[in-house]
Amino acid sequence: RWPLAYYDTHLKLLTEHRNLFQPDQDRIIREAHNEFLQVAGEQGAPGLLFLLWFLLVTFRNGLKWYSRAITAGDKGLCLGMLGGLSMGVLNALVSFPFHIAPSLLVILCCMAFLNSQSLRHPLPRQKEGLPISLRKNSR
Repeated sequence: RWPLAYYDTHLKLLTEHRNLFQPDQDRIIREAHNEFLQVAGEQGAPGLLFLLWFLLVTFRNGLKWYSRAITAGDKGLCLGMLGGLSMGVLNALVSFPFHIAPSLLVILCCMAFLNSQSLRHPLPRQKEGLPISLRKNSR
């Protein structure tokens, strides 16, 4: 015999779940490896593409807001919101922050703030006609 020290709970775990990784076991897997795989498994490719599109639009709006910000306070606030959203997305690569209410609330607040600021101060529209690079020099 080997001199192993295990307790009753370990013995119970080994005896009850000895076929834990067998494919014929009637076990339902509830969560994937990360949030994005979970969304792909639950909503399929359209749901995953919509989530990625929404995140990319939000990041783009945040970068637009940062480029238009005049004061240091606006730039700092924008960087803070982009940082919060980035940390939420990076955390979603290894965990499930969209399933935890406080984490989801922080991520949604960052997304709402970044998107609302881009709607509040839209970029000026380009004049009709040729693109700027094709126009003649007006000197």
